[in-house]
Amino acid sequence: MTKMSVSSPQSSEQFAEFVREHDAHIRAVVRACSSSGDSEDDVVQETFCQAFANLDQLADPSKIRPWLAAIARNRLREHQLRNAARQRREEQVGQVRQSHSSPTHQTWVWAEVAQLQHDHATVLRCRYLLSMSYDEIALRLEVPVSTIRGRIYQARQALRKRLTDKGLYP
Repeated sequence: MTKMSVSSPQSSEQFAEFVREHDAHIRAVVRACSSSGDSEDDVVQETFCQAFANLDQLADPSKIRPWLAAIARNRLREHQLRNAARQRREEQVGQVRQSHSSPTHQTWVWAEVAQLQHDHATVLRCRYLLSMSYDEIALRLEVPVSTIRGRIYQARQALRKRLTDKGLYP
């Protein structure tokens, strides 16, 4: 391990060196615990962010690698749970889309989408009308994928509220 004080890095350069030193180990932990490598970068980044925020909780600096590995496993588990929940929601949307595929139904739903904030309406159209992936939407709108995830979540919530207020959603 470097000479950096684990409990309080003195500079961003020292922390960057710390990340470089432990990056390969954390990536190996994530790969070993994950069936797909699609979220590896996100989990590694979240691991180091959480580690940095909680360095004061590390009682024994000589145990930094197992501590980081535990954080990585927890972040990966949380990431997998979020992805599973997102996939379930998207499957439900697909089922609703199939059961309500009449032109009249689609017209009033998209009319409600059109009443949302521009950013929200745009991501919903890209995702559900154009069947674009999160990565494709992010590329088109020139924003990070995490921003797209957040906008889609917020847009769904706003649409749900509009539909509930009108008595169209249980």
